[in-house]
Amino acid sequence: MRLALFAFVLLLFSCASGDTMKYSNQQESSDIDQGVEDPSIAVDLTTYLKGFAGLYVSGQGPGASIYVRGINSMSGRNEPLMILDGLQIGSYADLHGMISSANIKRIEVLKNPEDLVIYGHRGANGVVKITSKKE
Repeated sequence: MRLALFAFVLLLFSCASGDTMKYSNQQESSDIDQGVEDPSIAVDLTTYLKGFAGLYVSGQGPGASIYVRGINSMSGRNEPLMILDGLQIGSYADLHGMISSANIKRIEVLKNPEDLVIYGHRGANGVVKITSKKE
């Protein structure tokens, strides 16, 4: 019986490819090559982030909820740590008024535990790193 169980477990692990295991831990990022030049036609930051892969956005404006890995806790906070140009901002509500979508150069969504280690417990729900355009 133990041999059959061992063979079954071995079969399961041998069928899983490395690509399948690696996909959930990949870092997603995007360089924004074509920013909006005219600030009057810039979209709201919440609307802008809804189109970015790896982020789940519900709501609108500074009260929107943003998740990287979905809802992990029923009683605790689930928002990722927001970082703007290397500074830890905190929540999305704090970030919303600080930058417009026209000034974003790059967005990185960090989910991998190896990438999150430097942020400690604040990065437990993921990290969204935003780099602005330098003028």
